Amino acid sequence: MGFCDYIVSVDEYFVGVERKTPSDFANSVIDNRVFNQAYMLSIIFPRSYILIEGFMFEAQAFSNFPRRAYIGALVSLSLKTAPHGQRGSVSIISVETKSDVITFLELLNKQLEEKDFTNL
Repeated sequence: MGFCDYIVSVDEYFVGVERKTPSDFANSVIDNRVFNQAYMLSIIFPRSYILIEGFMFEAQAFSNFPRRAYIGALVSLSLKTAPHGQRGSVSIISVETKSDVITFLELLNKQLEEKDFTNL
């Protein structure tokens, strides 16, 4: 795919999901890749996720990435949308394990099937 790891779809509604480990997230912030990926997700999908699997300290342990920069990147990504295309939102979700990733994808699919995404 190139721009995301998973696409969850129900009927004509598609949601992109990009999965990252904390160290991959940190490295992709450093080389600006994650912002380009979020931009593409925002253009292509009305709603998408960057799903971080693991703990923030892993990014610091493996890449010396400052905690403040990690949190700042999370905030920055959650606030931006592309100026054209779908202009979809990109939500940042953090889970602990591969099993949590599977659970996230299953629940996302279930709620899309139930059309549980229109209003709060």
